[in-house]
Parts: sequence; structure tokens; C-alpha cells
Amino acid sequence: MNLKHQRNLFELVNLLSKEGRRYNRRELCRILSIDKRTLINYKNELLSDFHIEVIIDSKDYTYSISKETMLDSDLFGWMARGIESTVLSKADNKKFLLLDSSNDDKSNNVQFLPLLLESLHQSKGIKFKYQKFNSNENKEVELLPYYIKQYQQRWYIIGVKNDRLNEKNIRCYGLDRIVGLTLQDDSFKRKPEIEAEMIYLYENAIGIFSNGNIETVILSFSNKKAPYIKKVPLHHSQQLLPKKDNPNWTNFQYQLRINEDLIYRILYYGKEVKVIEPDILKTQIKQHLEDFLKNY
Repeated sequence: MNLKHQRNLFELVNLLSKEGRRYNRRELCRILSIDKRTLINYKNELLSDFHIEVIIDSKDYTYSISKETMLDSDLFGWMARGIESTVLSKADNKKFLLLDSSNDDKSNNVQFLPLLLESLHQSKGIKFKYQKFNSNENKEVELLPYYIKQYQQRWYIIGVKNDRLNEKNIRCYGLDRIVGLTLQDDSFKRKPEIEAEMIYLYENAIGIFSNGNIETVILSFSNKKAPYIKKVPLHHSQQLLPKKDNPNWTNFQYQLRINEDLIYRILYYGKEVKVIEPDILKTQIKQHLEDFLKNY
């Protein structure tokens, strides 16, 4: 998908999502500089690839978007990432960009995303070779994919090795360690109980680690950092708590698994954050800080 195509799809959804304004076919074709056939192709593509339904009114032939399908779509995020990837890949853009090395890492294997989405839409198994960070050997993997996850500019595919449901059977692989991804010929039937188990494991977790018990976590951020946390929540379960004791700190409550990524995220904010609850998380943070000091 080239950059113009990405922009046009993005702009089409943007136009049709606006309240109080309706566009007919001729207006859309003029704004996007496309013909009738291309507009029809865009309409079909939005439905097949992003599950967004474009509706044509039978009375005035104006176009609109089904809000129900829009709620379940990640089109805007996907298009933004696609445009970003296209921009970063152009050599003549490099001289204008100040990039962190992780943003410019060609080993992220984002080129696998379209194929993975195809496997998810068609419920087809995938096959690839996988190299762990602590090994030089490539392991052959066959997986029934269920979800794609992104965390800290890395992409992951989550699936099961077979149709049997148990926590050990659920696997998560980083795309940057995958080699030779291919689709299997046969389709499989997605199981609601497996979907539910994956959501249970990951929806209350920061990062990719699904271990750790779910706890009520209360973090207190300094007034310097709190406005940012309000604007960019750590997790979808975030709730702002009323100020009680110290007016210089703001408390937020979460429902989270106590895992490695949560601990690393708290340590990242340094002196700007305090763990209020639970005690088990306080203990783990203290232990990490003590181990850290031993290096100096």
C-alpha cells in the first residue's frame, strides 16, 4: 500500500466521520482526486480489511460510516503507523529526521504485519522460524494466530500452538525475531474460550508478560508528572483518585498484573512516582532499587 493510498483511505474515513456533513460520490472523488471505480474499491477495502462499513443513502446517495463498525476498528492507528513507516523508509527523508535508534531499527519486521493481518482475517495458521535473544538457533514454529500486540515500538503475534486451551499453550512471539513467515493452506476455527483467555491474560497487563496476579495498584505521581499521566494513561483501567493527604501528589488507581513490565515502567519515572498499594509491589520495587545500587 503506497503513501497516497494510505492517505486517501485515512482522509475518506476522516471525511465520513464528521458530524453534520454529508458527501456524495462526486464530491468525494473530487476531494480525493480519484474516479468512481477507485472509490468503490476503497469502500470494499475498508469493509474487508478494517471491518468499517460505508453506507450509501438510498435517498440522496450520500456516503456515511456505520458508527458501530468504526468503534471496533483500528484504522486510524494502522494508517498512521503505515504512513510513518513509509516516511521513514525513504532515504531522502533521513536528513530531515532526528530519530531514536529504536525508531529506525530495520529488524522490527513490520513488513510482516500485512501478512499477519491476512492470516487473522482468514483464520489461517502461520509458520516461521524463531530465534530467541539468548540463542543462535532458529526454532521452527507453527501457530494459530489470534491477536497482534504492540508494546514500546515492537510488534508481537499472540496465538496457540494447537487448539487445546491452557495457559502454557498460549504463546507470544516478537516479530523482530521471526524469519521466513508463511501462511498455512488450511483455515482454523477461532474458539471463543481461547479468545476470552487471551484477553483475560493480557488486558490487565502492561507489556507482553501475562504472568503475575491482578491487583489493585495505586500509584502517586508528583504534580510535575501527573498532567502527563492524565493525558497519556499508563493503562485503560486508570482512575483518578481524589486528593487527600499531600496536595503535591496525585493518586491513580489501576487493575494490573504485577509483572516485569509494570515494575520497569514505575522505575522509569524515578522520583516522580510512589507506590501506595499493594505491599507486594512496594517490596519488588525496593528490591530492584537495592540491586541497582549494588552496581555502584
